[in-house]
Amino acid sequence: MKRKIFLTALSGALLLAQNAMAIETPAGWKMTRAQNGATIYQPESAEAKDIVLAISPSLSNDGKTAAQLLENAEQNLIDNNDAKITQSGKIEEKDGQANIAIQTEINGSPILVKETIYPLDPENMRDIIVFMPNNAEILQKYQKTAEDIIAAQYTEDMARKK
Repeated sequence: MKRKIFLTALSGALLLAQNAMAIETPAGWKMTRAQNGATIYQPESAEAKDIVLAISPSLSNDGKTAAQLLENAEQNLIDNNDAKITQSGKIEEKDGQANIAIQTEINGSPILVKETIYPLDPENMRDIIVFMPNNAEILQKYQKTAEDIIAAQYTEDMARKK
């Protein structure tokens, strides 16, 4: 899949604001900043070139809960990526976080999209989205690290609130 698709998705989901807190980049991954302020993590391996984890800057929650913000996740994927939803996701809430996993097809490739949103304060939230080929071998190799990055960002954000 082309990087352009991911950047298109990010531009639809993310707005300019302050950067995500700096967390340690895992071994074998690289971190870059997008023009829209998002922090992008990707494995350095050529086999994983289609994996993108994007952490938004602080965004306005528009007075909505994290779960309410995820209600349009599937439509946003369709609108911003010309994605075909192959299996709808169900929003799950835990500890103030809302998560959804959606199986899609983008440019003919099966892609698993996971999105996590949580509040940073009463007016702002963080949006983290992961695009990963829906391939058992790739998922087994990279999914845990992606989850660890999300957990580290959440821990940083919650520590900042105190």
